[in-house]
Amino acid sequence: MKHQYFGDTRDLFKYDLLIELALGIPVLRRILFIPMLTPDDKSRGGTRTVFRDNHAGYRNVALRRFLSAHHTSRDITLIADYFRKRGIGMDMFGPAFTAQARSAYFASAARFCTGVPGSLIFIDPDIGLEVRRPDERHLLFTELHAVCRAADPPFLLMIYQHFPRVTRDSYVRFRLAQLQECCDRPPLALGDGQVVFFLLPSGEVADQVSSCLHRYAGHYPVLRCWP
Repeated sequence: MKHQYFGDTRDLFKYDLLIELALGIPVLRRILFIPMLTPDDKSRGGTRTVFRDNHAGYRNVALRRFLSAHHTSRDITLIADYFRKRGIGMDMFGPAFTAQARSAYFASAARFCTGVPGSLIFIDPDIGLEVRRPDERHLLFTELHAVCRAADPPFLLMIYQHFPRVTRDSYVRFRLAQLQECCDRPPLALGDGQVVFFLLPSGEVADQVSSCLHRYAGHYPVLRCWP
């Protein structure tokens, strides 16, 4: 995640989905946000800030207004206050993220997630899961495994993933198989044409998460659930 991305169309989808999960599954009492915050760059990332009715999250008028009013601030920490004011607890893991210090970062992140049963843990890399030559934009499977092991059930772990230029269905199914092997639990996914969120629920909430995702997808034709 970068501050420059704050308030774009992907944030509308991302934060509305978090709200849907937190309110739809009462046992998930707190969001633990691990943003993997990297420095802003000179790319055009974060410039898509015009919300349209085909965008996931569009039905959430209050969130749309908030993001539209604050996107120029480019400060992701503002979202925590937005959630708290709506009765949803959110704790944000604060350190900046670098590839050089990633081991220390995720050791601390795992401790951050320990002792918080009923947590919705959201990890937000710039791009997504590990690739052949990963950098600071990717989440490694060893890091994901460490967080998953540290979490106290019941919990839900959610990961941001930008779609590469490949066949989406095949890509998602490939990643789901990797996640199953990494964390030894059945994963789920929800995506539009640009991004997909992978979800790893503990057994106690797996059925509720699946129902919540399918219900949410029913509001937006652009969305698809896996499996």
